[in-house]
Amino acid sequence: MLLPRLEELFAFALGASLVRQFLWSVPGTVVPLLASALGGVAATVVVRRSAASRPTPPRLFWLVVALPILALWALRAPLPDLGYDTLNYHLMHGQKAWMGPLYPPGDFYPYYFPFLNPTGDMVTALFRFVLGYRGGTVASALALVWTGEVLWRLLSPVLKEERVRAAAVLAAIATEGTLWEVSGYMVDLLPLPILLEALTVALSPSAEAVRLPRRSAVLGLLLGTAVALKLTNLVFALPVGLVALLRWRSGFSSVRPAIAALGAGALAFVLPVAPHALVLTLSHGNPVFPHFNARFQSPDFPPLDIKDLRWGPVSARDALAWPVTSAFHPERLSEFLLTTGRLAAGWIVALGALLLLRRDGFVRAVAFVAVAGGVLWSFGTGYYRYGLFGELAGSLVVVLVAARLAGSPGPRSERRARQPWTLPRAVAAGLAFVLAAQTGRAFFLALRSDWSGRPTVFHALRDSSREVRHLFVDRDLSRFVPPEWRATLAAEPVWVDVTPKVNGIMTFLSPRSPMIGLQMEDLLAVTPNLVRLDGALRACAGRPAFSLAFQEDAARAEERLFRLGFPVLGKTPVSFPFFSEQRRIDLVLFSVVLPPPLASASSTSGPLPWKVGAPLLGSLDGPVEGQTVTGDLLVRGWAREPGEDLRVSILIDGAEVPPREFRRVPRPDVPRVFPDLGDCRWAGYEAIVERPAGTKPEPVVSVVFRSRDGRSRHYPGVRIRWGDAASVAPR
Repeated sequence: MLLPRLEELFAFALGASLVRQFLWSVPGTVVPLLASALGGVAATVVVRRSAASRPTPPRLFWLVVALPILALWALRAPLPDLGYDTLNYHLMHGQKAWMGPLYPPGDFYPYYFPFLNPTGDMVTALFRFVLGYRGGTVASALALVWTGEVLWRLLSPVLKEERVRAAAVLAAIATEGTLWEVSGYMVDLLPLPILLEALTVALSPSAEAVRLPRRSAVLGLLLGTAVALKLTNLVFALPVGLVALLRWRSGFSSVRPAIAALGAGALAFVLPVAPHALVLTLSHGNPVFPHFNARFQSPDFPPLDIKDLRWGPVSARDALAWPVTSAFHPERLSEFLLTTGRLAAGWIVALGALLLLRRDGFVRAVAFVAVAGGVLWSFGTGYYRYGLFGELAGSLVVVLVAARLAGSPGPRSERRARQPWTLPRAVAAGLAFVLAAQTGRAFFLALRSDWSGRPTVFHALRDSSREVRHLFVDRDLSRFVPPEWRATLAAEPVWVDVTPKVNGIMTFLSPRSPMIGLQMEDLLAVTPNLVRLDGALRACAGRPAFSLAFQEDAARAEERLFRLGFPVLGKTPVSFPFFSEQRRIDLVLFSVVLPPPLASASSTSGPLPWKVGAPLLGSLDGPVEGQTVTGDLLVRGWAREPGEDLRVSILIDGAEVPPREFRRVPRPDVPRVFPDLGDCRWAGYEAIVERPAGTKPEPVVSVVFRSRDGRSRHYPGVRIRWGDAASVAPR
């Protein structure tokens, strides 16, 4: 066969990506990239030899399963992916991880790198390097087709009729969550076939003791790769591993083969996860930094656990039933606020199969993965995209149960054939009908929208016909930008990342430019990161600095830049051609002043000399004591020490409130009183604060000044009277 199989294609991409991670510490890029390519070739050869005996799916599979998935991808392929997470970090992660190292000089935590394991983004980046920006998204569609191939093999002993099997495979993989992602750079589909391959290995019967270590190593490598692609897959890797232990227990005839098998599996599991976890451990003392930092207590992040409170159950009691009740709370399941109920239906059927089908070990094993994985997912996040494999396992259980009820083998099978409408077959027909209806609904929802928000060619025929000429050739963003930008980009400017959805654009414009990430302000709350920021500023000294923001985020970007000590010299609205001359995006380009590095901060070890010194200088000039305020509150003053404009936070009754607007203003009067403060062009501040809900009529307004070296000063507050216009109008 001349064309590689899908598992061989992904084996090369994954093998090359993981080898590259092991070589992050090797200087330069040529040698690591060559070694990565060799690693990918080796992985492909191993997979080809191990899968040589597997039959390829027939033409019917490609017509019924693969064609609809690839057609859905093609309907959005002419338009570039502008998804939120794609632009916010996926593109940048893939680019930076291939270039390496994870901590280049001048970088300061560009969002959300290197905290999230970039393996999945490295895989999609390879597809993008070869097929262009639009064509690279086919990785997600091919991963789903590969998932269908694994299901085809898994169901072959159960569903002998190929037409029925093809329809069942399509129904199992075509959920709203998977179809929403076939056209973009999200990485949630990449682990699905790998976890399913691992489940296939776990479901295989026990082998001889001498063969168990090899089989265990294969299982561990598959599960470790799935976790490397996305840490949240750990909730499904655990029940799959437990299924293998239970089904293989007869092979553990003595202590020695058991230790050999468990050791081989554990070592293989750690191998794909090790390079990224090792970097985080050595750099921060937390292998999943900054997650679970309340447990790991890394000094590089506040001692808290990161959790997105928008999603999932609201309590432990709710989590127990969340796989089912989530169907009634789609607003807490995902951003789409929609669900066909496939996750809930699959989990209910799986729970029933686990409790009732006591003699069918195969179905009960799959049901256990669906039920246990669903519960662990609920307690972990409860967010829809992170539970796709639980949904897939539940769908597989529905198919298996329906197949067993419709014609389970045994002495009664002939009698059931003569009585087609017995209760079991009626239940099987009902399950098939529900699965088919959910599949049709999923395709309908996917035609309406996807995670990137792009229309299909049916909804944007004119734009798609113009853009299709870029398909498979749009590899270089610089071809689309105005000529006047090219000299600036050639200088590799410093990017300051303060708002979402732009660091991918920044990376594509100037891949080797350092990036200072200020989206996660919690990082600035601890001293070691202030030292790192100072080192980044020192490495960036003398370079021009810019920031980008979407037009709707421009005011917030300017406020944050000023507040964090990066004054804006100028801003330019830009109609930006992101891989498209026609479908442009509205951005604002900021020219930014980098704050000077602290001369005394030369290392992260030893005492910090700037901790000793005079208190931070500043003022709260307005409002004044007893002032009556109607509408929004204007807070103004100045805050500076020699060489640095201080960060300013606004407090109402002791609680920090984000200002609606914040700007730095010149204070030429300050150096006349404090000549040592130097240039005070940006020493002043003015903030517009809306009245927080529930604020009492006479609150205390105060400010906190913070320096980059970790010092802070709570400036004494003033009590104001806050009312509406009617309450203070003259009578």
